[in-house]
Order: sequence, then structure tokens, then C-alpha cells
Amino acid sequence: ISAAAEYFYSGQTSFWYQFLHSIVSIAIFSFFFGLLFKWMPDKEVSWPISLRGATLTALFFVIGKSFIGFYLGRTAMASAYGAASSLLILLVWAYYSSLILLFGAELTATMSRKEVGHQNHVNQCGNSNHLDNW
Repeated sequence: ISAAAEYFYSGQTSFWYQFLHSIVSIAIFSFFFGLLFKWMPDKEVSWPISLRGATLTALFFVIGKSFIGFYLGRTAMASAYGAASSLLILLVWAYYSSLILLFGAELTATMSRKEVGHQNHVNQCGNSNHLDNW
């Protein structure tokens, strides 16, 4: 997408390009996180729960990517750390990415446990009108 925008807009990026780029990034990350959250756990996770958790994870991922890019563009990290700054940037990005991935996995697992608990409660009561703790 970036190469096509560079070709068509000759270096000028607009608000709509950035908006489209964020939406496409969220969609692609949601798809891959959804696959990861659906097939990696030992427990059964439904597709709606998996995609809901994946979309939230992708949203956090894209927002964090923008903030890290903004921070790196505004600071003089290279002058502070010299040649090691590229390694430091790589480590910060790896830390943030793993943190968001694990947070999304935990969020998806919690939503899945709540759904299983809700289904068990509905099966025991016969209807869903007696959900005091939900």
C-alpha cells in the first residue's frame, strides 16, 4: 500500500491514505491474530470470540505502532546510544509486540471462559434470564 501511495501521490500522504492504511493494517493483523487465537490454544475457542479478541489486539498493535513511530521520529535516540540505537529500537519493538500479543491472548481466553460459563449457566437454568453475575 505504501509503495502504491508513493507512486500515485508522489510523496504526499493525505489523511485518507493514512486512514485507509490503518484500516487495512487492522484487517490484516486481525486475520492473522484470529488464526493464532483460534488454533493455538489447547481449549476450544469459537470464531466470534477469536475474531473479537484478534480485532482488539490488532487495534492495540496499530495504535502502538503509530506511537512508537511517532516517538522514534521525534527523539534523538541515535545520538544518545550511538551504534547500539538500532539494537535498542529492535528490542523495544520486540518487547512491545510480545506484550500486546500476550495481552490479546489473555483477553481472548477471558472472553472464551466467560462465554463457556454463560453457556453452562444457560444449560443449567434452561434460560438466560437468571444471570445475576454476568
